Amino acid sequence: NFLDGLTQALGPTLGPPCRFLMQLRNKVIAYSPETAALTPLSLAAGDGVERDGVSGRYFVPIAQPWPIQHPKAASVELGEALWAFSERLVDAKTSSNPK
Repeated sequence: NFLDGLTQALGPTLGPPCRFLMQLRNKVIAYSPETAALTPLSLAAGDGVERDGVSGRYFVPIAQPWPIQHPKAASVELGEALWAFSERLVDAKTSSNPK
């Protein structure tokens, strides 16, 4: 797993303290897999997404919308450009004839 690989890569001096700090961070600010899974389940199963027209938002556990932090994050034009760029990247990786 990632933590084991990182611990090994950092060696005997930095590995164990880094592992301890990452585990502490996970206990203090990270969500359990069960709690984190409730957000996509709630959004997929609930009627709020369709009823309220929620699209393009970022949600945190449990199904709470995260406020937009930067004006460019609400730009439809930039969102469309990012989507097109992402499609080109995926197509280049999955197509035998990249564009």
